[in-house]
Amino acid sequence: MQNKLTFRLSALLIALFLILGITQTQAQYRTTLWEKSAKLTSLPAWFGTANSERGLAYGNGKIYVSTTKYGTRVLILNAATGDSVGVLDMTGVSGGSGAAIADVEVDADGAIYACNLVTTANTSAFKIYRWANDAAVPVNIISYDLTAVRLGDKFTVVGGTSNNSLVVYAATSTTNKVYKWTTTNNGTSYLADSVTLTGVSTTAPGSTPVVYPLTTGLSEFVYKSNGSQGRRFNADGTVIDSLSTTAVGNTGSNALRYFTMNGRKYIAIYLYTGTPQNGIRLLDVTNQYSTQHTVLDYTPGLGTTTNTNGTGDVAMLLGTGEVTFYVLATNNGLAAYKYYFNAPPANTTVTSFPYTYDFSDGLITGGDWSGNFIDRGTESRTNYSARFLYNYIPTAQSGLTFGHLVSPKIQLPANHRVKFWWKDDDITAIIGQDTTFFEVSTDNGVTWTTLGFMSRASSMSAFEEAIFDLSAYASNNFRMRWRDRTNGSFSAYGFGLDDILIEPIPQIPVIALNPTSTAFGATYIGGNMQKTVVVSNNGGAALTATLTLPARVTANSTSLNVPAGGQFNLVLTFTPTDTNALNDSILFTTNDPVAGNFYHKVTGTSVQPFVLPLIVQNFDTSTGTIPANWTGNYTVNATGGVNWTKRLTRNLYGTSGNLTGFFTTPFFSATATSQLKFKYRVVNYTGYGTSSATPTPGTDFKLTISISTNFGGSFTVVDSIGAHNHVADTNYVEKMWNLSAFAGQTIQVKVDGLKINGDFYSDFDDWFMGTPPETVIDWGNLQWPATGTITAGDSLTVYGQAYKAGVTDSTGQAFGLNAWVGISSTNNNPANWNNWVPATFNVQVGNNDEFMASIGKTLAPGTYYYAFRYQYLGGPYRYGGFNGGFWDSTGNVSGVLTVNPYTISSLPYFEGFEGTAFPPTGWAREDKNGGTTWTRATAQPKSGVGHARYSYSGTLPGNDWIITPGLQMTAGQAVQLSYWYKAQSGYPEKLKVAAGRAQTADSLTSVLADHPNITNTVYENNAVFFVAPEAGTYYFGFQAYSAPDQWLLDLDDITISALKEIDYAAVSLVQTTGAPEKNGGLNFSKQNPELTLSFDGIGVPSSNANNSKVMFSEIPTTELAGLLPVYLNTTVKRLGSTGPAFTVGANFNGTLATPVNRPGIGTIGGTELIPFMFTPTARGTFTARSFVTAASD
Repeated sequence: MQNKLTFRLSALLIALFLILGITQTQAQYRTTLWEKSAKLTSLPAWFGTANSERGLAYGNGKIYVSTTKYGTRVLILNAATGDSVGVLDMTGVSGGSGAAIADVEVDADGAIYACNLVTTANTSAFKIYRWANDAAVPVNIISYDLTAVRLGDKFTVVGGTSNNSLVVYAATSTTNKVYKWTTTNNGTSYLADSVTLTGVSTTAPGSTPVVYPLTTGLSEFVYKSNGSQGRRFNADGTVIDSLSTTAVGNTGSNALRYFTMNGRKYIAIYLYTGTPQNGIRLLDVTNQYSTQHTVLDYTPGLGTTTNTNGTGDVAMLLGTGEVTFYVLATNNGLAAYKYYFNAPPANTTVTSFPYTYDFSDGLITGGDWSGNFIDRGTESRTNYSARFLYNYIPTAQSGLTFGHLVSPKIQLPANHRVKFWWKDDDITAIIGQDTTFFEVSTDNGVTWTTLGFMSRASSMSAFEEAIFDLSAYASNNFRMRWRDRTNGSFSAYGFGLDDILIEPIPQIPVIALNPTSTAFGATYIGGNMQKTVVVSNNGGAALTATLTLPARVTANSTSLNVPAGGQFNLVLTFTPTDTNALNDSILFTTNDPVAGNFYHKVTGTSVQPFVLPLIVQNFDTSTGTIPANWTGNYTVNATGGVNWTKRLTRNLYGTSGNLTGFFTTPFFSATATSQLKFKYRVVNYTGYGTSSATPTPGTDFKLTISISTNFGGSFTVVDSIGAHNHVADTNYVEKMWNLSAFAGQTIQVKVDGLKINGDFYSDFDDWFMGTPPETVIDWGNLQWPATGTITAGDSLTVYGQAYKAGVTDSTGQAFGLNAWVGISSTNNNPANWNNWVPATFNVQVGNNDEFMASIGKTLAPGTYYYAFRYQYLGGPYRYGGFNGGFWDSTGNVSGVLTVNPYTISSLPYFEGFEGTAFPPTGWAREDKNGGTTWTRATAQPKSGVGHARYSYSGTLPGNDWIITPGLQMTAGQAVQLSYWYKAQSGYPEKLKVAAGRAQTADSLTSVLADHPNITNTVYENNAVFFVAPEAGTYYFGFQAYSAPDQWLLDLDDITISALKEIDYAAVSLVQTTGAPEKNGGLNFSKQNPELTLSFDGIGVPSSNANNSKVMFSEIPTTELAGLLPVYLNTTVKRLGSTGPAFTVGANFNGTLATPVNRPGIGTIGGTELIPFMFTPTARGTFTARSFVTAASD
């Protein structure tokens, strides 16, 4: 039977794949026109392997190649086939200290040019020859001998002499200059010039340098040499940008072509090392940032023959929406590729069936097949296979770049199917990571429908056949596509494809089994081993099959009915009952007229398990790579264990096989009291074993613990160690699991290690599986107190005593005896609690050791329960209740702790954040957005050394609160809330102040102040008033709700104070005529009729009770607007709890105004505007003041 896999998709799955399939479009399609290479053993006789060919050009519908294999020559090749059709006349060609002819070019008029290679031009002239046509005699048009530079490794010709657009470029490997020649008289003579390249080494710019411009004339150009970073330059030699080193491949790339297509800029560059080896990379370099330069494709490598000089060449034929590249790889061959940028090629249409394409010619994208990132595979079913490969794309493209292989246009008849063989060498089966989608199109590639998801969770060992029914896609514009995506881990070779066949669907049942035989391997007596056989019906009629099973083998079904195109997962189970080997067959009785009745071979061996009642392993006596009856690829190392003894370890790093590791224990007979314990650590490779060793964070790895109850036949995950629970430490940490759930069963433990990031060792030591010895105390309690009451922010000291005969009798803390105090909001068994704090030894009480601990300081208001926990020598915990002994829920119970809310006891209340604890005692902090939040800072306090600060989030808007302690208020009672705030320059912040009845953000619904645009960088003060609508406890909150990506919001010196009975303040003085030209300036003028002055922070406190202010301000003025009256308005604000009559006065340069008497202001915080007028008697500088008085103020 053949090894086949048939795909049958439900409507739901097809819809899902359709969505995925049409979201990615292809930018360019590569086809292979021809190839003559060492890889395909098709090198022509004239092509050498001793560095004899190095220059290549296209023009006149031909290819020109410089060669020295049979003397200095320029060969003429047919551009459509690569076959030799002639040579150029070499009359008069001579000289050159490196080669008489090194490189060849063709201009826009069809004239051919060639240059020699010289190591020092001033001793042996650099020459350029010109042939007017293929039959012409060469003419030496340029002979340069002025400087001691190396020239001729590469030169470039663009434009033509007919319109004087010709430009010849030649770069040198001995300095940072590019030499240029132009003509103004149609090639009669040539003008020499040079360009100095900014940022390029003046002595060692790299070997085989090449220059290629974007256009003729004064054009930007690309410069690249072996071993250097490619750069783009302006025509004057100033740098535009650098090319991405990863995209270009610095070490082994030089020859290139630079062009535009559809408004974007591209580079095709030759590589003689890396990927491809001796091939072309196509890059998109439209953006002027190297991080955004992307690899679009690389062609298959032409061979691996050593290319000592790192030479080769690229020529180009640029068309509309398409470009043809010709590549020469020294010692390895030539090839031609055409790229289509707008749509797949449509030069041929498949009309004859069955149709096969097996890549046997090695071209991969021949015969109107096209794609990108598609290469020759290292494995195949026949001669060659196709393979997607991404080993050298830039990291920024990982997970974003797709490879494609697209079929020619096909006139697909009805009732046909496609069969192909595939192999996945990637390591994930997650859509969007290492994935290959098989897709079809019925509109010539405009839209695509995904039919299959070709990926496995682990690498496949052999090609498997896939079959898809194409009946629903019959069309004259049918195409197939394999679309591959990688996660960029570089851990495998990608996706392989071979032997594609489109044929009519057989109208009979066709059975196929995968695998064709089943090997269970070694299976333990008492356990079992399961294997899955995929039964596929690759025909057009329903398949029936009846199975006759041998002894000791069972199946999930013995009567199969598989619809046309369907499949069934047949699960076979081998359960050995004796030591006899399994070597038998399953009889399949089918209605397949071809296969008929046949046998499926099954094999396996029976193994008597070695089961241990106790496993104690510290690896110190291990002599091999792993102890006896342990398995896996973790190994024993002589050092690095606990106390620097032996350890079981594995270095997880890099890619592929080093990413993971595993080990399994011997079989173990579990009981109701069995435990699993071991010590582990994960330490970075760099510095391991030295004082500079660093722990590996839990985000970089995952250790999975699994248990098998069928002698290793299958494992079930029971726990893991990673980001959620790893203790990052260079010391060993102990982990423990209770195995009572497996009592009465034989189990095996497996640990799997996975590297996510980094390079590190995962170490294990002191492995234990069994029942721990009873090392417990004899008696323990909660000694005192039975209950306690504290205010939030305070703590309660509790005491407990423990006794163990022969241990606690001596004075001082007993060795190996430890104690904790647990706190829980639920009054249940302390063994279920999670919050434990260590207790310290207090005093010896008779034969008992007494311990003590302080609890409650960080607890929110509420009722809590506490108890003691004791452990001796790492044994089981014992729990102490009040106060007669071990906790039992009735006679010896948990203590009760009542935490009362912290409330403000007297006014004024002041918080300046001077204490190091944050939030301060009685305050609450609530982070509503899960991002950055309020913290204590010391960088910019208003006073003292501390202040509150909200730090920005780059992505989240602020929604973060700090809330004061509660304040008990009577109905109608009023208080003033004063605070200071500021932002950072250029980063506006937002702050809201609110009041409510609970210390939670959602309860603060009364908004007292809103600052939606805080721009001041010096602290400003604001004071608000709050009147309690009813008696109760009130809280005041400060909400930072700044936009994302701002900076810092600072808050300090918060004061809550009672109102003075009578308290007025003049809070502003506004000049309404004759105001200065600029707000805050010193001069008055007529252009600006109004100036508003802010008096925040200028006044002097009138009392210590409410900190209200008597305002005082001076307005220096000059150049009055004539001698007209000056009008001033002063604003009076009520700050007291009552609002009786008041008097407002003012003076102007010492002249008192008539006092204004007012009956009072009705509301707290209310204001009244009082006008004054003064008439100046002369020009000059004047002072204006305003003030308010009231009885008892």
